[in-house]
Amino acid sequence: MKYWKVTTVGLVVLILSGSSLLVLKGRRSVQKPIVIRAAVDADFRGSAALQYAAKKYRQRGAKYIWGTNDCSVFVSDYLLRLPHPPKTRLTTWNLNQVDVEPFGLTIEGSVKPGDVLNYRYRSRKRNELAGHCGVVVQKPDGLWVVHNCVSMGLAIQRLSSFYATAESLGVTKLEVTVLRPKK
Repeated sequence: MKYWKVTTVGLVVLILSGSSLLVLKGRRSVQKPIVIRAAVDADFRGSAALQYAAKKYRQRGAKYIWGTNDCSVFVSDYLLRLPHPPKTRLTTWNLNQVDVEPFGLTIEGSVKPGDVLNYRYRSRKRNELAGHCGVVVQKPDGLWVVHNCVSMGLAIQRLSSFYATAESLGVTKLEVTVLRPKK
């Protein structure tokens, strides 16, 4: 499958094609490996909760729809299949609150598989607060984050790249909240 995605980040142009990311700065270009890709069923192996959330995502049309099939809906579906599910659908605003205990979550300092990552930022497009969240998974080559994003739908991204995306929106690594579901 060949596809192109062109994104402008400041004066840098990112072109995503097939299996590589081409970074153009002025006349020079540097090729880097993709750090985000479409999620596949194998990414959810070993987690019935993630398999359920992915199934619900596909039932809703398998594309990002704000408020109906977005990142917080995906995370809410994931949490619904855990031992202490929230009683309501959560938004990134809910996940950003100091008291997340009522949602069956605790705030942690370190990241482990199964954790939910959440951050809030000022949207340049709408000039209002927006947010993004995803679920941490363990892959053979390290920690990754599964999330539903506008540009790709259900995607998986290296943890370091997820943090870099947050930083590109003005959010520091310390401002990304690590939420651990209660066992």
